[in-house]
Parts: sequence; structure tokens; C-alpha cells
Amino acid sequence: MYWSIKTFLLWIVLTTPLWSVGYAPFAEDIVLKEKKHRLDPKSFIVWRENIDVKKLLESSFEMVVVDDSVPKGGHYQLSQSDIEQLKAQGKTLITILNLFETDEEVLFEKEHWFEEVIQPSLHSIKERGFDGVYLKGIDRIKSLSQKAELLFNLLEKIATYLHAKDSQLYIVLEGADRLLPYDTQESLPKLLDGVATESLFFDGTQPNYSSKERLKRLRRLQAMGLPIFVIDYFDTHRRYAGENKARFKRFKNRLRQEHFIGYGAYSDRKLDRISVISEVLLAGAKDSDKDYIPDHLDAHPNQPAIGRRENSFFQAFHLGIGERPVLPFRAEYSDNPIWVSLSDIVLGMNWTQKQPLYAIDDGDGDPLVEEFDRLREEMGLGRVKFLTIWVTRGWQEQWYDLHSLQKALDHGLVLVINYAFFMDELAKPHARDRVRQLVDVYEKSSYRLGQMLGKLHGDMLVVMEPELNKRSVLDWKAFPELIRTKGIMTIDRSIKSVKPKRTFFFQKPKKRRVFYGIAVTDTGSRDSQGEDRVFGRKSLGDSQAWQSFHPLLEPLADDLDFVAFQEMIGSFSRDPDQLHHIRTYTVNDLGMADLDRRIENFAHWLHQRYHHPVLLSYIALATGTWHDKDRDHKVDADEVDPLGWVDVVADTYAKIRRRYGLYASAGLFGLAPMMLFDHPSHDLGKFQYFDRNEYTFGLIATDAIAGTHSPLGGRWHYKQGKGKNKTVVETIFSD
Repeated sequence: MYWSIKTFLLWIVLTTPLWSVGYAPFAEDIVLKEKKHRLDPKSFIVWRENIDVKKLLESSFEMVVVDDSVPKGGHYQLSQSDIEQLKAQGKTLITILNLFETDEEVLFEKEHWFEEVIQPSLHSIKERGFDGVYLKGIDRIKSLSQKAELLFNLLEKIATYLHAKDSQLYIVLEGADRLLPYDTQESLPKLLDGVATESLFFDGTQPNYSSKERLKRLRRLQAMGLPIFVIDYFDTHRRYAGENKARFKRFKNRLRQEHFIGYGAYSDRKLDRISVISEVLLAGAKDSDKDYIPDHLDAHPNQPAIGRRENSFFQAFHLGIGERPVLPFRAEYSDNPIWVSLSDIVLGMNWTQKQPLYAIDDGDGDPLVEEFDRLREEMGLGRVKFLTIWVTRGWQEQWYDLHSLQKALDHGLVLVINYAFFMDELAKPHARDRVRQLVDVYEKSSYRLGQMLGKLHGDMLVVMEPELNKRSVLDWKAFPELIRTKGIMTIDRSIKSVKPKRTFFFQKPKKRRVFYGIAVTDTGSRDSQGEDRVFGRKSLGDSQAWQSFHPLLEPLADDLDFVAFQEMIGSFSRDPDQLHHIRTYTVNDLGMADLDRRIENFAHWLHQRYHHPVLLSYIALATGTWHDKDRDHKVDADEVDPLGWVDVVADTYAKIRRRYGLYASAGLFGLAPMMLFDHPSHDLGKFQYFDRNEYTFGLIATDAIAGTHSPLGGRWHYKQGKGKNKTVVETIFSD
């Protein structure tokens, strides 16, 4: 039998599998209404989890993509009111619909799959008032060439249903470029209103050099009239600076070159908040806008970066105690002091550890050993959750007993490290070489600190303490970047570079969690007669002074897990306006009657502003008073009464104690007195802002000679107010 040419060609067409030549319904066979509106937003956001409608309403994104087509836990994320409010602002509201949640082979072969699975979701989307759907899931299809016909049929059903009854719902398909080789009749522009793609220009935080073919396909779809939406996950939760800024600039330039619409998302891929980079892109920030960050950006407590992490101890109020890691006590028959670690005082000591304590000179022959037990058990010091130590400029690792610190961590205590590398010298005008030298010293110090902390395991809080009360620091624009890169990031990298020790090769390394915060000083007026526009009187808070450090602290907010502050008060100190003069203060001048409420107000202020848990990293109330007997305006040793203000201090701590519950409600998760014992040589030979009052910050006085580098004495005096039935130690710590 001989076939004609026409018969032969017809036989080829009828017997060749559709998928082998590429399948798509002919464009004229797709009976769809002509599109009334083109999907052409200038900006968009994708928000899948924990949708914050308030933030979306405050933003100016023109298209909002949410994941709300299927109820989660029996409820939709958006209420009907939420949808109406978003649309009332003119936003195009799209919801994600995942086509293939399970095995695509089963779904494709199931009869009435569209009617039973997809159509009910589409009906709900239409009824609730969404403007369209964002289809996901075709990336799950392994044999796309064999499923192309089924996919085009499915898209046609979706488009027909969404465009029926005079409705005009948009359809955006993620991964639509994969269908392009099989779209021989260019039907995709009829079926879709937009194309989405992920990780086009960046693969995580690194440039993506393997997406050239995909980019070509996207350009073809764009030439067909479809807008291209790009979601890249490169934002590392930093501010608009450094490497994050460089990635943003690259992303922005590529979008401009291709005329694509982009959203720079966080690298954790959760899509659960507005990213910093997307807001900068939205605002059209210029390269010169180094410090730009939109005011309305809120914090997210679960943000998985160096900053914004949660822990259980942030959820309740705890007490801590500050001190030197190891305390020297005067020995009775030796010139060498007896060293006692702070962790042993708090945790208690065994018989072997107690033996050296019998040699402490207590002056009357009575052993001091029992007093340590009383301090811990009866006076409540054993209740503390935090141990607070200081790391100052020029520190050496041998100053710290890592064994005793690890003992405290093993017992569940949290170690708070006040990293007091003061920035005031860096902020002063210096020659460029001198600035480089100082920055190098700071970076090396931070690295060494990380190496030391890397030898410990447990929970640790690092408090960056840069003296934000100094005008030279507040005016220094380079401060946030220095703290971030040479401080927090250097410490964190250094810690992670230390390989955990294991007793046995099969033993899992013990956990180490390090959290970062920055400390501000409660500055400004405390005058009980002064007026404040926010708090009524200055003794309750100085809103203007508290606002002064915001330009420096706010850019660091995403690098922090908590915010800290300090309270240091004394009845005499240097005059802040004339530092070489000493001045005295009254109780009203310092607002002592309101200090307990001021602490609550400041904690609440910081918590509301930065959305972080707050720590009162240390409180120091000096008990000394000064009377200038010879009128020479100098503080002589015999002019100071080290207990002259003890009644005021005792009353103040009693008021603070009564507000512990309220502090927790204000976002304050802990406070720690600065010193357990009066320190006879605190800042001796340095700039002592409180002059000889520096020696009276402790809760317990000893017979050590103030103003000398001498060990603590064995004769203790528990500070206690007149008429009080509890010592200050008991007031703070006991049940």
C-alpha cells in the first residue's frame, strides 16, 4: 500500500506523543475574557507566617502576597476586616496556593482532582475578596516534560474558574519559566498575569552564577508582557551597611537592568516579617543613605541571626550579683591574700574549699567560714541567676578563674560579661593613624574575649558597654558600625572558631549560647522638681535625654538579643558640667524617692522602642557622704562618711524590691547590684567620676582601707538602714 505525502504527515501527527514535540493548548482555544487590568506593581512583599497586618498597613508595598488560602489550626491568618483594610489602601492582595502538597504522581492520576481539591480553595479565595493567587509547587514535578500537558490543562481550568462571572483575579505562577520550552503556542501570557522566581541573582548570600539559562527564559516571558517577580534570600538581618549593603546594591542594579520587580528577603527563608533590605529598596534609598532605616520597622523576637533570639530566662525576672571573679581577703598570718571565687560564694563550698578560709583575718579570732554560708543560705545570695563580671580595656585572661566560672555555668547560672571598652577616646578627634591604632586595639581585645568565652559552655550574655552617656560618643557617626563589626561580630566569630572540648571522642560537645546586648546609661535630670513632657516629673524619667542615644542604638537593634542599662548614683560626684569640680546632691536632686519607678519607666521605654528584653546590668548606689570641712573643694579621706547615706540606699532598695513583679511586666528580665563588697581600690588611679564614693558601692563594708590596693578585711559590716529589720543584702535577695 502506497501512502500519499498528506497521509504520511497525518500519520506522524496522530502517532507522535504530544510531550515529545512540546505541548500547549492553542492560544485561540483558550476561551478567556480579555484582561481588564495588567498586573504591574512597583513593589511587592511575600509574608507567609505570623502576618502582622498593622505592619503591612504601615508599609507602602503595592502588592502583598500572603499564605492564607488554607486555614491553619482552624483559622485563617487574615480576617475579613484585615482583607478589606489592605484593599482599601489600594494594595493588590494575593494569596499563595500550593498545587502539590503531596506526591504529584498521585494527584495527577486522581479523577476529579481539580473539582475536589483545587476548586474549593479557589472558591474560598474569590469569596474572601483576594485579588488573585500565587501558585507554587511545580518545582516538585520531576518529569516535567511528561506532565506538561496535564499542567497546561490545570492552569486553563484555574484561569477559566477565576475569570468566570465577570471576575478578574490575577494568577502568578512561581517557576513558570520551566514551562516555556513546552509552550509552543505562547499560551502562558493568556493563562497568567505574572511569573515569580526565587534565588535568581543570589544563592543565599553569594551571587548566583548558575541561573543564566533561567534568566534567558524569564526575559522571553517578560517580552510576552508578563511581569517578573524575583525573591532572593540574601538579607542577613543586618542593617543597611557593610556586606548587606553591598548585596543590596547588586540586587538593586540587576533589577534595574532587567526591569524586574524584586523582594530581598531574609536568608532564613521564613518570610515572616518585613526585611530591612526590602524597605530600603522600597524607599529608593541612595548609596549615600548610609544610616537610612524606616522608622516604622519593628523588631521580631525570633529573628535567627546574631541578634533577636529568645531564651527562657528572658521571659521572667531574675536577680544577679556583680563582683570581681575572684576576691582577695587578708590572711591572718601571711602577706599573701586568701582568694575566694564569686561562684563559690554563691554556690557554696565543700570542706576542702573551706579550709583556706580559716586563715582569713577577721580580727577577733572567730572563723569567717560560717559567714559565707549564712550569706548564701540565710540572706538569699544563693537565689541569684546571674553572675556579672567586667572585662575592661587592657584585660588579661589570667584575671579570670575559668574553672570557677564554668562551675557556675554547670549549675545553671548565666554569666553576664560587661565588656567595658570605653569609646570616648576613639570618638575624640585624632590623626587617622591613631584612630586605626585604637580600632585595632579594640578588635584584638574583642577577638581575645571571644577566644576566652569559647573555652566555656553554658549561657552567657555579653553586654557591650561603650559609655553612651559621653557626648563625644553620641556625636560619633561611625559608632554603630564599629560596635557591630569590631565588637559583636568579631567576638561571635572568635567564639565559634574555638573547637569544643570532649572528654571522649563520641561525646557530644556541650551547648554554648552567647547573647549580645548594649548598655546605655540612665542619663539626664533626676530632679524631683523638674518637669518632663512624658513622665510628668524628671525624677520619673528624662525623655529628652533618653532619646539622645537613639540614633546610635537604633541601627544596632537587629544585632542585639537584649538591651541593657545601668544606674549609678551617689550623694557626691564630679560635676558633669565641670568635671574637675566635686558637687553634692540632695535626695530630691537625685529623685531617690522615685528611683524604683524610674527604673520601671526606663525599662518600659527601652522595651517599647527596641522590642527587646531589657536587663539592668548593674545598679550601684553609693552609701558615702562628703562634708568639705576645710572648704578646699577637695575630697579628703577624713571628710567622707562611708555609711552616711545608708538609710537612703536601704529605703531605695526596699522600694525596688516591692516592684520586682512590675519590672517583669515592663520587659525587665533582671537586675544585679554592681558589687557585693565595698571595693577599696575601685578605679584607683583612673578617672573616678564618684571620687571616694567609688569605694562605697558595695552591699557589705569591710575593714579594708579605702583608697589603697589592699585585700578585703575579715570584719564585715552588713549595710542596713536605721529601723530596718533586714540588711540591704536580705532586702534584695531573700524570699
